[in-house]
Amino acid sequence: MTAEIKYDGPRSCRADEVTGVIELANRVMRDGSDQSFLTDYPLVYRLENVENIQIVKADGHNVSVVPFIPRPIQHEDARFNIGIISPTATDAGHRKKGLALHCLNECIGLMIDKQIELSVLWTLVTTFPFYEKGGFYPVRSQGWIYTLEQTDRDFFVDQGDPIVTCCPDTQAHIDEIRSMHEQDFFGVKRSAEEYRELFALPKMKTLMAQRDSKAGAYLIVSDAANKPGLVEGGGDPGGLETLVHEALGQLGPGESRLAYDYLSGSVLGQLLERKMPDRRTPMVAGPQMVRINDFRSFLQAISSFLVKKNSGKLDGFSMRFTDADEIIELRFSENTLTFGNTRHMNHFCMSRQEWTGVIFGDHPERPITTPPELEHIFPYYFPIWMLDHS
Repeated sequence: MTAEIKYDGPRSCRADEVTGVIELANRVMRDGSDQSFLTDYPLVYRLENVENIQIVKADGHNVSVVPFIPRPIQHEDARFNIGIISPTATDAGHRKKGLALHCLNECIGLMIDKQIELSVLWTLVTTFPFYEKGGFYPVRSQGWIYTLEQTDRDFFVDQGDPIVTCCPDTQAHIDEIRSMHEQDFFGVKRSAEEYRELFALPKMKTLMAQRDSKAGAYLIVSDAANKPGLVEGGGDPGGLETLVHEALGQLGPGESRLAYDYLSGSVLGQLLERKMPDRRTPMVAGPQMVRINDFRSFLQAISSFLVKKNSGKLDGFSMRFTDADEIIELRFSENTLTFGNTRHMNHFCMSRQEWTGVIFGDHPERPITTPPELEHIFPYYFPIWMLDHS
């Protein structure tokens, strides 16, 4: 007779359990790889984030884990917080028992307690049903990718800038990159220490074009499995063009690299669009899913966007949820958005997940119909740069 398994959890990971968590994730998701989640996602496994790593143990061994990391977002004049769900894994002998879903729900509960408005993750279409059980919904393509080959280097002119490779331990290099990135800024706000850790990720190098004895442009060139290609660039467009020319010249015959842009644009994206417009395709690999943890707080954070997009076309409307008692009513005036009862309210009733698709744009695998009155207001977009994926 088989003894009943006694599980410990879900609960927050302790500092002394992190090594076992990483071993589990590597065994399930990185078998045969020379990369480790510890080095690929160092911010997730820092001591100050262990409370946000939810685990289940059996007989003293980690058998399921779902971690998240809180990240602050700044996009135009909107400020809000997201929790990025990171590598999720369950040991093969303990699957189909709801362990990962329990861990996921604990993560969501923590985010709500910490007033984190949104939860975000990237996954495969085949795992949509699992995350949908936790209230997530897949959203539209988040930007564009370009596939560039060695023979494309001559489309990008070498402007003659001297090129050096960034040393993450050199504070001047990090300061220069930070300044350039934040000129092009939108998305996750990185601290100075996070810049150093992110620019020291394995299988990545950062090229810098020198101008007037300091960096005028930068470009991350990555061979990492989780963030491959020309991951991020910024600074002077001419210097960046020199760096793309150099990066493509390092490819062998028949080799190629991906390059990324976002719906809100970037210096690198503008360069790629100008030089290779025929190569632009939607960023469909690894679709993004979103869970809105706090509709009211999130809508308040993006209220200026909603007012601007509305342009007086809709006086007020209510968001009614078919799977909850909550009703959110929004009233537009000339320069403000308020919450509360209004007369002549337009009522729109959908599930919370359908509302997520309306607000952020739906994925082709989960099409929804946006009410015509709301089409001029939504979808809303905020970028998360590839380097900030966890």
